[in-house]
Amino acid sequence: DPPALMATPVARWGAAMASLGFSTLYMFGGKAGLFASSDLWLFNAEVQEWSEVTADQLASSPPVRVHPTLWAGDGLIFVHGGYDDNIPAYRGTGYRRDFWRYDIDKGSWSDMSTPYAPPPRAEATVTVIDGVAYFFGGRDDKYWYSDLWKHTLATNEWVLLQPDSSEATLRPERRAGHSTVSDGTDLYMFGGFSLVNNPYESLLFNDVWKFTVSTQEWSRLWPPPKPPARNPGGERCTQE
Repeated sequence: DPPALMATPVARWGAAMASLGFSTLYMFGGKAGLFASSDLWLFNAEVQEWSEVTADQLASSPPVRVHPTLWAGDGLIFVHGGYDDNIPAYRGTGYRRDFWRYDIDKGSWSDMSTPYAPPPRAEATVTVIDGVAYFFGGRDDKYWYSDLWKHTLATNEWVLLQPDSSEATLRPERRAGHSTVSDGTDLYMFGGFSLVNNPYESLLFNDVWKFTVSTQEWSRLWPPPKPPARNPGGERCTQE
């Protein structure tokens, strides 16, 4: 028999949430005490009630994880990556790259993993715009990312829009733990952290970026880009 469903989720950290509409919120995974989890919950904001959708550690659901990436749309919920620190070191780092889909109408999980998807990572973000999920950044145990992917919900197709890069181009630096949001047309991002420059000290960000979907380009909104340095030998204004 399947395990009995609980009334409310236990206290935890490192879970992921996604919304369907204005009052339906889904929460997945996280860590309570010593153990990561894989339960899926629904919170109805109108009546302010929790209900457990799928119980923890079912054979037919995604394995346990912390800081996965979660998004939803068209009656589907998607989970990518995350981290399981209960995995022994000899079996790998614990960072995942598997990709799962939950069909709300069918009430079942499906493993949709494909070789052409973002590498293993946690603490990435996804923002859905017009049926397309934009997936940016994240990290594993040694590496921070700045690649940008898009996932089309209807076809389950991944496309790498911008590869990871450390070059000084007009795009966000490698980071994890950042925040993203959409205005319905374009993507906005704030903050995050990285250990790229110093393995012993976190590099924190407070910048704001915009990704314009129509042009597929990033622009930094804050702090504003510095103007070019004045050329001492250039033109000068004179007043008569």
